[in-house]
Amino acid sequence: MNDGLKFYRELARLKEGLVNLSSYPNESTWLKSPFESDIWLGSFARSQNIQVNFSVALDDGSLLTDKKNTEFLTVIKAWLCMQDKPTPRTGIIPQSGHLYSRVTTCFVLIDYFLLRSKRFRLGEFGFALVTENDLDMLFKCLASSSHMSMSVYEWPARLKTFLDEASSSLDIDAILQQEPRLTDFSIQDPNFLGVADPKTILRYRAFLWKAGYYRRITTHAQHRSFAYAPDTKAIAALLYPDTLRGVSPKLVPPELKFIPVLSSKREKPAVPVCSPSGPMGPKLVIA
Repeated sequence: MNDGLKFYRELARLKEGLVNLSSYPNESTWLKSPFESDIWLGSFARSQNIQVNFSVALDDGSLLTDKKNTEFLTVIKAWLCMQDKPTPRTGIIPQSGHLYSRVTTCFVLIDYFLLRSKRFRLGEFGFALVTENDLDMLFKCLASSSHMSMSVYEWPARLKTFLDEASSSLDIDAILQQEPRLTDFSIQDPNFLGVADPKTILRYRAFLWKAGYYRRITTHAQHRSFAYAPDTKAIAALLYPDTLRGVSPKLVPPELKFIPVLSSKREKPAVPVCSPSGPMGPKLVIA
């Protein structure tokens, strides 16, 4: 099922299933914490677990967990608890194998609004000001990319803004002299951030290196052709502190990876030969 359809169904589920506070579910098969807790632990099939802290800031400076936001937080928590309940129209109960996907989809939907808290004035009105037009904008956002980090979280644009601001006054010459490998440009697609100027990319790299946001890649298949790549989860912690699931690994901009790892390849198949001890002796392999 594509992401847009999943999100559409979740919004319809919220609209149909949540009528008034007294009807809100306050428990779920996956929830292992008290409903009233500010921190939830969730457990799913195949040892998949979730921990979420609802103490995030809203546009008016209050926390979602503050007393004045109790009703809004109850709506959010109830929406999450609904994920293992029969759908209002069909009465179908979600299968356990799909429940993790349903819950994480719901978290991302909530993050969409939290990231735009000022626009919707969530601190004052919760979801009350969300209109049909706003939902149309949400669907267009989802249709813009198959990756939620690109659409809902606007990762490339937010990352670029962060790097522009953080590196604006950085003197990169000393950093590049100390770490000349940063100047490697063995990349095929440098357009993730929409920056064509190599000097700007070098400034980004120099900042990330100096701030300790690069990590050596050894086993992760996504980055195996490069030796260094940014720790996107660590950076996301700076960009998405007031979200429920935003602090998670994101797509790595190719232009920020450097130093390709050269893997040796055999030009010809290995040839088994006999050792000097005779045809029955131990075999060696010549590479």
